Amino acid sequence: MWLLISEYGQAAGFQLRALALYEDVGDRLGQAEVLNSMGAGLAASAGPQVALASCRRALELARRVQSPLEEARALDGAARCLVRVGESQPAQPMD
Repeated sequence: MWLLISEYGQAAGFQLRALALYEDVGDRLGQAEVLNSMGAGLAASAGPQVALASCRRALELARRVQSPLEEARALDGAARCLVRVGESQPAQPMD
């Protein structure tokens, strides 16, 4: 909701708190979900390079917990960031 009303700073604060809680309890899927959401907000507020780091971290976690949905969200977010920075090339696997 916060992202819909362009309150990126407010949303980032909540997301960072949520991320810390998920890290404390070891919930990797929760971390991936938050990181994917953060990627969307960061792309709009801080820029695609910053958002790309969040997407890549989400991708790593999603693959560890074998969550196809979060993996797809991370790949979509990363692709959108790469296109925005002008790195659109034929698809290649992300490590």
